[in-house]
Amino acid sequence: MELLDGFTLEELTEDRIVQSRPMGETGKVTFIGNPHPDPERRQQLINEVALMLLRAGEKKSEEV
Repeated sequence: MELLDGFTLEELTEDRIVQSRPMGETGKVTFIGNPHPDPERRQQLINEVALMLLRAGEKKSEEV
């Protein structure tokens, strides 16, 4: 995981990166990851997140 645009680095060690960004007036989004991820595991996680987002979008469109 790399530092994302607009995010502030809160912690960086050999196996942990913590970054955050304000969200709205009072919220905050924080991502915690590995700065040196295993490429295969990283792709698997990306696929799982993409699938969750697609399913959520399909559910939302069914409700409308």
